[in-house]
Amino acid sequence: MKTLALGIVLIILLGVGGFLYRNVLETTGDGPVACTMDAKVCPDGSGVGREGPSCEFTPCPFPEGYFSTSEGIGADEEVRVVLEKPSLSESVSHTIVIRQFPLEENTAEEVMLRETVLQPSDMQVEDMEKFDRVLINGRTFHSIVVERFEAQVQSYYYLPRETDVLRFEVHERDVVDWMEPGLQIEELPEHKVLLTLLSSLQSP
Repeated sequence: MKTLALGIVLIILLGVGGFLYRNVLETTGDGPVACTMDAKVCPDGSGVGREGPSCEFTPCPFPEGYFSTSEGIGADEEVRVVLEKPSLSESVSHTIVIRQFPLEENTAEEVMLRETVLQPSDMQVEDMEKFDRVLINGRTFHSIVVERFEAQVQSYYYLPRETDVLRFEVHERDVVDWMEPGLQIEELPEHKVLLTLLSSLQSP
């Protein structure tokens, strides 16, 4: 009988102690934090979740030397990511930009033609023959060089999907031999960074 009574008292004490301990944790803020389960999509298509006491997103794995910036996004609703890397010039940076264009009532080809303007001539691309088809990690991209002027080269890689078209842009500065007819654009350092990024895409 004494053993039973002692057991009941012990259970009550443990219950009260647990309640008081949980109450202290909640009031002091030292207890575990439950973060929301939403995710942020990174430039390589991977997702990162929220962690830590302040439930901030885990940093995305950006290419080496690049950092994420809101500069250049402005009112462009299609811009999803802007990455920058310092170039030799202090006033401009190398940039990688990811844009998303919904198909709505257009085909992927119509979107690509509409959104591709050659610089510095400001000429619209009129047919898909101007694009190169590039197979990267099982995905077919449509690439085109839209600017090659005054030591800078800008290229687009389009990825058509079911409901949208993604455009990956690389704007490279300090291209000393930009006028050379035999210049291999794909071998430029920042262009190679973009190609590495495209090969690591995880989104469908």
